[in-house]
Amino acid sequence: MRVLRAVVYERVSHEESAKYGFSIKDQRDRLARYIEENNMVFVEEYVDEGYSASNMKRPDLQRMLKDTDTYDIILFTKLDRFSRNVLDANEMVLQLKRKGISIRAIEEEDIDTSTADGMFMFNLKVSLAQREQEKVSERVKSI
Repeated sequence: MRVLRAVVYERVSHEESAKYGFSIKDQRDRLARYIEENNMVFVEEYVDEGYSASNMKRPDLQRMLKDTDTYDIILFTKLDRFSRNVLDANEMVLQLKRKGISIRAIEEEDIDTSTADGMFMFNLKVSLAQREQEKVSERVKSI
């Protein structure tokens, strides 16, 4: 059995952190536990604090996408930590798949782009995440 080289991606916007108490430390702890429980090799941590998931101009996300020779899988806690934009998310996944890299949301077991069902659920859930973000934006603009 091949041992996967894993990187972790953690993200929180200032608004989410203040409103919901999300934290980088909490994500880091859960991801570290997952790596250990699944006998993966930890390679690197990438963290973007204060950035929206709809914005691709996140410094560590871009650095992670450039470092693709060093890992086999990207782990994050939930899909909305990775992206809330259908086109950008699919472009990233396609770029990663070409290099043999998959993504997995450890708290959403059905998000695993190494399988056909996981890819289907990825597309479905990233579409829902984008819709939710757009609905919030509509509500804010209408006030």
